[in-house]
Amino acid sequence: METPLGLMARTTSTEYWNDSCSIAELEYAVGNGAVGATSNPTIVGEVLKKEYDTWLPRIRQIASQRAAASDLDITWQLIEEMAVKGAAVLAPIFEQAGGRRGRSRPIRPSSGAPSGCSSRAADSLAWRPTCR
Repeated sequence: METPLGLMARTTSTEYWNDSCSIAELEYAVGNGAVGATSNPTIVGEVLKKEYDTWLPRIRQIASQRAAASDLDITWQLIEEMAVKGAAVLAPIFEQAGGRRGRSRPIRPSSGAPSGCSSRAADSLAWRPTCR
């Protein structure tokens, strides 16, 4: 049975973007016609609350591997890793649409990237087929 989202995506010119970088939610959205994803630190925080048991071992591993990193640096690394996982879900759409779909809204350095990694964050997280 087709979902209301699937029907909307199939029968209108509306481009459906998922407002989450949870892999389960993104896979459901793409399966129902989503062509992109939006994310920001607040959305990542919500996903982290839902998937805490999944991400906690990785957070501890990052902290162990980067002992001198600040909490903010670890947070930005986690955001980037979530984006990369989301990219795998969006990649087929990105490829099929020649890069016109299958993207996410970018995180801008002004939204909280630490000053020491602002240009890296902007370069690695802006307008590519990822979920951020």
